[in-house]
Amino acid sequence: VTDNASSDRLLNVSDDGETMAFLSSRTGQGQIWIRDIATRQERQITSAGARSGRITRDGSVVAAARPVSNKPRIELIPAQRGPTSRLCDDCAPGDWSPDGTRLVVQRGTPGRLLVRDITSGREAEIAAHPTWHLLQPRFSPDGRWIVFHTTNTPTHRQIYAVPVASDGPVPVEAWIRIVGDFGVQPSWAPDGSAIYYFSLRDGALCAWRQPLDPETKRPNGSPQAVQHFHESRLRAFAAGAMA
Repeated sequence: VTDNASSDRLLNVSDDGETMAFLSSRTGQGQIWIRDIATRQERQITSAGARSGRITRDGSVVAAARPVSNKPRIELIPAQRGPTSRLCDDCAPGDWSPDGTRLVVQRGTPGRLLVRDITSGREAEIAAHPTWHLLQPRFSPDGRWIVFHTTNTPTHRQIYAVPVASDGPVPVEAWIRIVGDFGVQPSWAPDGSAIYYFSLRDGALCAWRQPLDPETKRPNGSPQAVQHFHESRLRAFAAGAMA
């Protein structure tokens, strides 16, 4: 998709597949760019550096995390130009709700997950653990669930799901474990019937699919290999995906 000599890292793509947000080092510093997939036109939308970001599902706004005093600040940047607004300090973007009214944000050390209402600014903590970081949160297609991966140990990762509509954070013992051996970078199937993710279970970082019960979101059957990356020329970059 990109072909320059710099380091380009995908953030995400709008639901219609037309607009891609990515991090690039082509200016000498990590910045967020957006790309029109059909026309191949690209535009830089940050200028003071960026650590991460997430574009809304309709492709209209990017939640960009840029460093301020060594801590991330989320700024909302219109994809088609317009004024930038500050959303929150000491926070990092996780994922937009399907309707674009809420954003999962990550706060603290270890990183915990909260859902922030864009209009009111109210935040509700969804999940936290005393020692694990909770990373890569993703809203389900219906906006009722969030899936994420955990940093259990320096070399062990698991994937869990929790409901969004709850009074206070979901207790750890109530988390639904989707992947117990090793799993990172979870993403929902378009109909919410499965979780796609990467795993090292067979010795290489390969793509897998875990079917789910449509109502409870608990695993339904065995994980299925989607794409293996065992050949050197196809090997996925494990260090980047295991964050």
